[in-house]
Amino acid sequence: MIEANLLLGVTGKTQSSFSMMDTLRFPLGILSGIGFIGAGVILKRGDMVMGVTTAATLWLITVIGLVLGAGYFVLGGAMVVVAFVVLVLLVRLEPLMERDHRAALTIDVAANGPSTDMLRATIREGGYKIKSLSLTQSQDRQLRCSVSWTSRDASDQVPAVVSRLLEQDGVLRVDWHPLETGQQHDD
Repeated sequence: MIEANLLLGVTGKTQSSFSMMDTLRFPLGILSGIGFIGAGVILKRGDMVMGVTTAATLWLITVIGLVLGAGYFVLGGAMVVVAFVVLVLLVRLEPLMERDHRAALTIDVAANGPSTDMLRATIREGGYKIKSLSLTQSQDRQLRCSVSWTSRDASDQVPAVVSRLLEQDGVLRVDWHPLETGQQHDD
């Protein structure tokens, strides 16, 4: 609202005019319309939300257009510089930020192998959070879980926790499958 007040005079009519024109109606209508278009750009797939930057950029470019169209070239130029810094230069910092990652972990355990609690403790010691857990009991046990962790990169290397699990007596097999953000683990 502050931008709209900067753009246009607040009075809307002169002393000699018969009618009063609402000068804020035009830019607010444009901003509302672009807001709805931006909302249509935002998509959610699983845990992943896409299009937020695109929606915000659409709205920002609309505001810059209104500011420049109203003749505030210095303010519009400053907004272009800030938008450039945020959209282009800060993208280079994104790889340095930590993200949430997920993987599916399946452990086959012999009947006399380590308990489920011991396996869970080993997973947690590796810095992983167990999101879901299912246990299949037959002659041997199969423990399936979805784990998550936070790091800068999700390398495709098998993590050390798999080696620690395999070192335990009675662990027959360990499968590790990294999941993309939004991908669900099939139980």
